[in-house]
Order: sequence, then structure tokens, then C-alpha cells
Amino acid sequence: MLRLKNVGKKFNSGYRALHNVNLTITTNEFVYITGSSGAGKSTFLNLLSATEQSSHGEINIGQLAYNNLRANQLHLIRSQLGLVPQTPMLISDQSVANNVALPLIIKGKSSREISKKVRAVLEKVGLINKANYLASTLSGGEQQRVAIARAIINKPLYIIADEPTGNLDPSLSLEILNLLVDFHRVGVGIIIATHDVSLLEHFPARQIVIDKGQIAFDSTAREDISCMT
Repeated sequence: MLRLKNVGKKFNSGYRALHNVNLTITTNEFVYITGSSGAGKSTFLNLLSATEQSSHGEINIGQLAYNNLRANQLHLIRSQLGLVPQTPMLISDQSVANNVALPLIIKGKSSREISKKVRAVLEKVGLINKANYLASTLSGGEQQRVAIARAIINKPLYIIADEPTGNLDPSLSLEILNLLVDFHRVGVGIIIATHDVSLLEHFPARQIVIDKGQIAFDSTAREDISCMT
């Protein structure tokens, strides 16, 4: 599980983005992180994903502590996290398959293993028929599916998504949320920052509201996500 204890983030300018955050997120949870612009949502996700270090407090994933990380420890933490940015950040002149394969290529996996895993994950996100298309030719919704496929290919414990539907229309937004729910149903924890609180009407789940760098509200929905339609 992810555990944060008295976590804060202060930038060199003196600005405090987060104050004494305490919470636990397990891998059987689907969690929305909401709040106004500048509330601290992105900083919170950056700390969870180990792309930034906290100024004080403790963050752990399982038995691994985020504090004072060595390179090999950072690799272990990030291998358990799949990151989905608001903008997919695909390599536009590379194929869909190559974009999805990138984490495995970096890890030095064999061509045979890469091919097998890429095919499997593209089938899950409904893009197997576009494996050889250039990323630049895809629609916005399809590009976000590629980003999710890339995030999930290493079988992480959690997917951390920063406004993954922010640039999509309502129908495509629901498609992406459905896809994240599908992965949640097979045991992946989902942490998604969003401005669109209407998504909670379609997918009731735990909601954490961040306001002025603090946890202003934290509630678990009564509905079991496995029963959602």
C-alpha cells in the first residue's frame, strides 16, 4: 500500500504546496484526487510518483521508503507505478507498438517478450488493429489509450493519472474512465486527479479533496466499484 505520514512540500521560493498530508491508499482502491487549480493536486501526484521529493514527512510503498533514495531504490519504486499524464507524451514518429514497448526496451527485455506483452496490452485497450500506426495519426482518445497501455505494461501496483480526461470530450472521457475501471477490477490501484467531479456520478469511489495544500475531505463511496455499469 501507499502510505503518507506528515508529508509536506515547500519550494525554494518559500511556497508551501502541501502541508502535513496523512493518508493510506491500498491497491484495491479507485481514488479521485480533486480540488481547484493550484490546490496542490499535481504536487501530490508528483510526490506519489517519486518525480519530486517531499520536504518533510514519510512516503512508503510497501516496505520501500521514498526518502533519500538511491538510484536502484528509485527504480524499484517506479517499477510499481504506472504514470498517465494529461498529455500522452508519445513519440509521434514511432508506431503505437513501439511507444507501448518503451518501458520494456529500457529494461532490456527480449524482443520476443516485448512483442508478446505489447500485443496483450494493446488487445486490452482495444488498439491491437492500430499497433503499426504512427502515434501522430491517432485521435486524442486513442493516444490516451496508448499512454494507459504504456503505463500498465509493467504490471504496476498503481496507475497514477493526472487529468487523463482533461483534453477529451465527455464521451471519450467516459471511455477512458471505463478502461481505468477495467484495470482496477483486475487488481490495479487507480489514483486519478481530475477537475471533473461529475465523473464520480458515473464511477462512485473514494474522493480526496485537496484545498490550499491540505486534505480538506476524504470519503469512501458506499458503492462497490465492481458493481458499476
